[in-house]
Amino acid sequence: MDNIFPHHENEIAQSEAHSGKNFVNYWLHCHHLIVNGEKMSKSKGNCFTINDLLRRKVDPMALRLLLLSTHYRKTLNFTFKALEQSQSALDRLKDFHYELNNRPLKPGENKSIQGLIERMHRKFIAGLSDNLNISSALTALFELIKKINILLTKGAVFKKDAENIISSLCSLDKILAISPPKEKKDLSEIIHKKIEERNKARKEKDFKLADNIRDDLLEQGILLEDTESGVRWKFHKNVKSNKKK
Repeated sequence: MDNIFPHHENEIAQSEAHSGKNFVNYWLHCHHLIVNGEKMSKSKGNCFTINDLLRRKVDPMALRLLLLSTHYRKTLNFTFKALEQSQSALDRLKDFHYELNNRPLKPGENKSIQGLIERMHRKFIAGLSDNLNISSALTALFELIKKINILLTKGAVFKKDAENIISSLCSLDKILAISPPKEKKDLSEIIHKKIEERNKARKEKDFKLADNIRDDLLEQGILLEDTESGVRWKFHKNVKSNKKK
């Protein structure tokens, strides 16, 4: 409990006297939030509520990750550029989940991967144990993602490995709560026909039509990926089409 400021003790006493229940297990006095390097002020027009940001179509999980990423005793400077960087980090996590769940992996296990998972967990917990050093904890997580992605490109990740990594990520998400929700697996019949039409166009070397169909689907939030084993699709609301208006 952070007891630097005595008024916190009064808040705890008042709350517990009123409710008759334990107020909180941990009380943290967070540093101030500023916007673009300045104190928030209505006169400056730099005050944003969560609802304001949601109306701008900001991903709530990207906002959560941004707010999580700064130590509670450090000033958090909110900028839309920082929010974009948070979205990029979240997209990396989403893509990582997608690859583990959808890439056709061979049966088996790479014993070295379990060692990577265990080292990541130790670093993650060590970071949080160091006065909630969230930056260190998140660095450990994204370092693991980088290493596993390299192994994925080399074909050195197997089905058992993917299961172990996903289980590990789920355990961390009980703390972070930033992992993407499970995606629905079904596409409408119309979308399936569009994908089939694009496959046919590519076989007939009508690449202009194929590109147009891909861009149309992209605008609907469906990303197509051409792989050695065939076309794959996934829901992705953050990608933008290259189609000229």
